[in-house]
Amino acid sequence: MDCNQLEISGIIKKFNHKTLISDIYLLCKTGEALGILGRNGSGKSTLFQIVFGTLPAEDKMIRINNTVYHEPYKKGDLIGYLPQHNFLPTRIAIKRIIDIFITSKIQRQRVLEDERISKHLNKKVSSLSGGELRYLEVLLICHLPVKFILLDEPFSGIEPLYKELIKELIAIHKKDKGFLITDHDYMNIIDISDQLYLMNNGACLQINNYKIELEYHNYLPKGTFSDIKEIAKHEPFEIDQQTLKDLDFFDSYQEGEMFAFFNKVSTSGGKIKLTEIIKSPSKNIDEIESRRDAIKYLMDAQINFNFDKKQLNAVEYYLRSSIPLYKKGFEASLIQYLKNYFAPSGNYYTVETGVHHIFQFLTFLHSVVEKLKGEALPPYLSKISFRVSEILSKRELNEIIQTNEKIFPIGKFDQYLRKSKDLRELLEIIYLLDVLLTVGQVAKKQNLSFPEYALSEYVMVDIKGLFHPLVQGAVTNDFCLNKENNLCFLTGANMSGKSTFLKSFGSAMYLAHLGFPVPAKSMKTSIFNGMMTTINLSDNLMHGYSHYYNEVMRIKTMASSIKEHKHMIVIMDELFKGTNVEDASEATSRLAEALSNIPSSLFIISSHNVEVANRINHITNISFNHFEYKEIDNHPSYTFKLVKGVSNDRAGLRILENEGVFEMLKFKRKD
Repeated sequence: MDCNQLEISGIIKKFNHKTLISDIYLLCKTGEALGILGRNGSGKSTLFQIVFGTLPAEDKMIRINNTVYHEPYKKGDLIGYLPQHNFLPTRIAIKRIIDIFITSKIQRQRVLEDERISKHLNKKVSSLSGGELRYLEVLLICHLPVKFILLDEPFSGIEPLYKELIKELIAIHKKDKGFLITDHDYMNIIDISDQLYLMNNGACLQINNYKIELEYHNYLPKGTFSDIKEIAKHEPFEIDQQTLKDLDFFDSYQEGEMFAFFNKVSTSGGKIKLTEIIKSPSKNIDEIESRRDAIKYLMDAQINFNFDKKQLNAVEYYLRSSIPLYKKGFEASLIQYLKNYFAPSGNYYTVETGVHHIFQFLTFLHSVVEKLKGEALPPYLSKISFRVSEILSKRELNEIIQTNEKIFPIGKFDQYLRKSKDLRELLEIIYLLDVLLTVGQVAKKQNLSFPEYALSEYVMVDIKGLFHPLVQGAVTNDFCLNKENNLCFLTGANMSGKSTFLKSFGSAMYLAHLGFPVPAKSMKTSIFNGMMTTINLSDNLMHGYSHYYNEVMRIKTMASSIKEHKHMIVIMDELFKGTNVEDASEATSRLAEALSNIPSSLFIISSHNVEVANRINHITNISFNHFEYKEIDNHPSYTFKLVKGVSNDRAGLRILENEGVFEMLKFKRKD
């Protein structure tokens, strides 16, 4: 067997004054398969066309057996080239194609006898499946009397069986040929290649340890081969409608102010995605850390994707359209074109403009991928970027985009685009990026911080500088709970800030379990299984419950939830307002004592009933805190600062006196 040698060096190719390829060096010999990987747009197909000789370059050196060739394809016996797109005419019988393509009788007979092709010889090319067609094309190229073969996307979009058969063809024909192969199906490229290269920033890097280097160079998402954990399945953080209402995220029929605080998205789909995420907190640390890291990266990198809301709405409108699908084929497209020309149709206009908007959308996605590069890119964003590239590189999609048919092939476009699940997935990815980017922008503008998560079997929360994001000029407070101090009994005067603090703490805990930034200077927390609050509980008139009985039912539900889910955050504000003071004091004391004996959960109970503190002050794992209150010139003054101890302030009475309520009620008795 002759050993031939293909040497490729010094290739420089520019497009619009931008260098796409620079300083490439590759050496391929008979019996070798060189696999070339790279992101969409990295220059792989361009490189193959330059090597083949059909595309000029600013500089290049192509040597075959030490002889320089500027256009190797013209020699006929040097290089064969399988283009990215199907190249066989579809209306000709397969046997006729083989007769025309293969001039050697021996090689032609081998192709005709191939068990995968022989049964289709009298059929037209158009009758073949995608895998059968690609197999036939590779089979024909492999039987050409050439020394080297370039295969561009031989595995893309075909059935697994035919991927294996194509690899078998390459293995067989490597005996007397050398192969250069590129495809986004990286596992099959890795499997068939003797040497592996990566097109990156115009250069062609040799890859020696693909499990490390393909992730290092950000071609594959981090965690594809390494020990970084995959984002696990969503594990719901337990929450109920009352808690969402108390924290002002969602009421029964409307969005709350906390939702509005983050709802600065650029797209309609982004708002839907934001709603889905906020309503789906998680107890899976991998999931929430991944989202947190993605938001922080986009914020720090100051990336702006420049979403076009009108374009995305137009794409959505077209894809959701109920217009009947147009028929494929040149004749059908011509008829539809002429009909519309003489009698313009609203349906035709909707489809035509929808297709054009999708083409613009796909161009926009290339810019998104370009911005999501860099060694520091978090795994979550890396996976998103790779998935977008993977879809954009699909041969079927590129064939539609690069069609050169003179009559607008409305049926061909419409059939593929409205049936394709890929476009819906791409839209969902854009809406997700809109949310992540927006949340990062809100975090930066509002001085939010990103939570840290404690990997401990014991529950804990440590927050510095906690504030409520909806309160203008809010005072910040530090707060800590843990297994040795798992219940906080909170007191304070009216309007001193107790309820606002409870909502601040609850909101921070909720946001942390979304992977969102929190209203604090810093926060470290263990992962909890859920949260329940009782802050704005009302009567349940539908069930005939009084306020007190509704409180009892709420506490019963809370007890069941703690028993079922173990690690819980529970916040209760001003319990047992519906009964007499002595009853309320006894009930609150017994409840606090019972909860303090559950170290697997954390609790905050606020109350005006300071008598409760005297009943429970012997329990060591209960902390007592209150909000400062001062009187200045007989008027209450609030610092909104949380301090240790129990409040004995009587600000309520002072407020009534200062407002002159008692004076207003003085009436002279008429005898």
